[in-house]
Amino acid sequence: LLQQEEDDRAAVRQSIRELNVQNELLELGPEHEAYVRALQAERLDQDHQPLLAALRQRERQVEDVLNCLRQAEAARSDYDRACQALDQAADSVRETEIVFRDAQAQEQEERDNLLEEFTRHREQNTQLEIPQDIWLEIRSALTRYHAPADWSPIRNQIDECARRRESVLQVKRLQADSALSALQKEHTELEYQLRQIKSQPEPVPPRREPVQAARLQLMMRGIPCAPLYELIDFAPETSQESRDLLEAQLLDSGLLDALVVPEEHLPAVKDLLEEYPDRFLVPGPAVSDHITQLIPDAEGRFPKEAAACLRSISCSDLTADAAFLPDGRFRCGMLQGHSHAEAPAGYIGAAARAANRQRQIHALEEQLEGLSVKIQDAKEELADCQAKLVQLEQERTQMPTAEELDQALALLEQSRRALELAQAEKKRRLSMEQEAKQTWAALDQES
Repeated sequence: LLQQEEDDRAAVRQSIRELNVQNELLELGPEHEAYVRALQAERLDQDHQPLLAALRQRERQVEDVLNCLRQAEAARSDYDRACQALDQAADSVRETEIVFRDAQAQEQEERDNLLEEFTRHREQNTQLEIPQDIWLEIRSALTRYHAPADWSPIRNQIDECARRRESVLQVKRLQADSALSALQKEHTELEYQLRQIKSQPEPVPPRREPVQAARLQLMMRGIPCAPLYELIDFAPETSQESRDLLEAQLLDSGLLDALVVPEEHLPAVKDLLEEYPDRFLVPGPAVSDHITQLIPDAEGRFPKEAAACLRSISCSDLTADAAFLPDGRFRCGMLQGHSHAEAPAGYIGAAARAANRQRQIHALEEQLEGLSVKIQDAKEELADCQAKLVQLEQERTQMPTAEELDQALALLEQSRRALELAQAEKKRRLSMEQEAKQTWAALDQES
């Protein structure tokens, strides 16, 4: 029993020590202190009912304090989580700021690249010319270009420059095409003339088509006749200058290509001329001073009729029915004039006609050769215009677009929105952290 009593006393002393250690932060009142001292002094006869009531009261207070401590601890945990969330939000803001700055740099780089591309194309283009005033407008538009933006004003400016250049090239192309068509037509006509001259043994003076048809009808109907120039020749002593002037007078007066018809065939000719236009000679009375520089061709047809015609032409009397004066004046009935030799005689005399034929062939060949060069030049000019039009379209379609800049602007806008969201989240987290801090401080002070 004594040992049991001693063990109980030791247990009480140990409990008192533990209670004192555990209650360092609590003040349980004088009753508790008196009770503890009585236990220490082993005075167990004291009334401890008040102490038990005080202990129950203190137990409730301790429970309240513990609740406050638990709430303070929970508030502190909330505050720690709010701080962590705030740190995460701050990290997110820093990351999005980095992304935003990178997007800004990328956007500026793409804008600079686009401007450089425009400058390079403008300098390298050979057809799509951008005037300085329009170029300044494009540069200004590129500087102001932001998403969402409309690229059409810049594209319209470029298209307008292309349309202006295309209009100029189209005009040049049409002019070149028209010139080429005219040259080719002229070339075809000259080729036809050359074929005609080469197909004829001798040159023929200019005739209207109805007159040529009448000559064909005379030939087909077998009516003997010939133009005057085929039946006459120059006297051997006639100078070249006189030959040229006489042939010019015959041509201007209309006698050179007029028909000489034997008298017995005149009725048939007159009947034909009722349907076809032509003219024929009817010799007048012989004049005393008839022209001697023209003589009937010794090898020609109708020498009698040709001689009669020549005898009716005066070489000095302008009042005669027909007259060719050495100074160039002439008369043929009521027709009078003054001739000037513009080319060598080429129809009177077989030798003159042969030389004239060669001259005409040579002249036409030279003209055709010159036309061939002009046609080739016109073809090259036309091809050059067409090539420039193709080049213009290529340069227009290859002009830079804002596709990559649009992508950079879209990325910049996306990063801007992300930054705004991150900043708003950081602001919200900061508010939550302040609220949690105030709650924890209030509970900590209360506990």
